[in-house]
Amino acid sequence: MELVTDLKVYCFRIPGSVLASHPLVLTALSSLNSDPLSEASVNVVSELIHYAATPSSGGAPVQMPLIQVIAPQVMSLKAHLKDSSKDEEDIKAIARLFADMGDSYVELIATGSDESMLIVHALLEVASHPEYDIASMTFNFWHSLQVTLTRRDSYISFDNEASIEAERNRRLQVFRPAYESLVSLVSQLVEGLNFHFLL
Repeated sequence: MELVTDLKVYCFRIPGSVLASHPLVLTALSSLNSDPLSEASVNVVSELIHYAATPSSGGAPVQMPLIQVIAPQVMSLKAHLKDSSKDEEDIKAIARLFADMGDSYVELIATGSDESMLIVHALLEVASHPEYDIASMTFNFWHSLQVTLTRRDSYISFDNEASIEAERNRRLQVFRPAYESLVSLVSQLVEGLNFHFLL
């Protein structure tokens, strides 16, 4: 808990570009590879994920050096989501980090870049987990992404109506397969829950 408190104090005093190489941050990120997973590290990385997207920090564009350090470290945990030897609490912690990235970086993810689609596929992995408590961690992200993709001000940087419409259509096409997969996964999850209640 002290690590998280220290981090909150440091965040508001150190620019994102410096924070990205701060020993406290690097220690927390490297500790994500420990077995079992360090709860303190997960809490610190979760705080960093949220911090990098807050308006008071300058938001994602300003905090991109920090995001570029965090995202690969969290992405390296994706294989553990399907690892049956992993403790369920570890799986929940990893799923939480992916959900935090999705929720915090939804505006960046909504651009449909190749990098952002890696996070989307990881969030589909979380949504495919048979435990409802884990799979449901992603539901807020999927709703926020849908709102962002259909909201007109998401395309404010495009200078005319034709460009806006073309970009909106491109993004909708990019994300269509992910939403089709999500519908299938949620249907399976609901069927599993219904079966469980019938027993």
